[in-house]
Amino acid sequence: MNNGLILAVMRAMRKRKNSKIPVDILVIGTGNIAKRHIQNLQKLFPLKTIYVLKRSHLKIDKFFNKSGIKLISSLNRITAANRRSLALICSPAIYHVKDIKSSIDMGFNIFTEKPLMTRNQRISLLLEKLSTKKLLTHVGYNMRFTNRIKYIKNKLLDKKIADIQGVEIVVYTDFRKWRKNKNYKDTVSFDKSLGGGVINELSHEVDYMIYLFGIPKSVKVLDISTHNLDSNVELNIKASFNYRNKLDISLCANMLSPSEKRLCTIVSKNNVIKIDHISNKIWSKNKKITDIQFNDSNDDSYISEIKYIYKCLSKNIKSMLSVKSIIPTQLVLNAMHSSLRQNRRIYIQ
Repeated sequence: MNNGLILAVMRAMRKRKNSKIPVDILVIGTGNIAKRHIQNLQKLFPLKTIYVLKRSHLKIDKFFNKSGIKLISSLNRITAANRRSLALICSPAIYHVKDIKSSIDMGFNIFTEKPLMTRNQRISLLLEKLSTKKLLTHVGYNMRFTNRIKYIKNKLLDKKIADIQGVEIVVYTDFRKWRKNKNYKDTVSFDKSLGGGVINELSHEVDYMIYLFGIPKSVKVLDISTHNLDSNVELNIKASFNYRNKLDISLCANMLSPSEKRLCTIVSKNNVIKIDHISNKIWSKNKKITDIQFNDSNDDSYISEIKYIYKCLSKNIKSMLSVKSIIPTQLVLNAMHSSLRQNRRIYIQ
């Protein structure tokens, strides 16, 4: 082989090495929520290849050996294939902002799992970065897509639920059972530095509270944990939210509970409404007792969320859960962290 041919081959090899890979769907993370989204994406788009960034040095789950999934260890050569390309950020919360910024630079629209960020990160810097790009953003509070939350939202908008005297929100679960075949001490949920703890992990309740009832004026959070775990995270809290219209909302959130419970009780002047998120039912007591059983499954809300994102992309409209729209939820979460840390009531607005 002559020198000219050798040089040409070497240039072609360097060009191939440095060339970008156009990607339609990128998933950053390999945890349970990443697998859930991948399964749903494959149902919706069975012919698409899903690129998955694996950062962990732990042995990869055999789930990722499926056809249609391509594991990558770096984002160096990745670029968005077109204006509808989507990056799903399923990394630990502490990495969300970094991963959002990287995905933006690659040209991807953004779907980031909740919470948007941790309390020590600045929303303004992220908004500044997003303002330079015309990309869709969406934060994954999928409970807004359940039929029961839609039902209550519509009743509130139509003034069918009015004169609310108080609201009690309860969520009890055991995070040690969330991830099979993995020691809970090695999980993000158990690590404060990665964004773990009950405030972030169970922030769905805070988001739908704001969606239904608006932004509270202030919050006071108490850690009522009684456990022997060697943990630096809050696992059991009681929060009280005060509103300018004198509405009080209490939230009890425990991620180390022997029982499973997920309820929202709304007490109005002439009615009591109880939303049971586990049984997917709404119970109402007015002049008579009424039970409404919804038929959507938990997974349906995740699929509806993905469909909604692609609908927004096809119509070139903003998501109702864009980064900018979700700022109130993040501000309340930040205030909850501050209240817990400072042991005092924090004013939000």
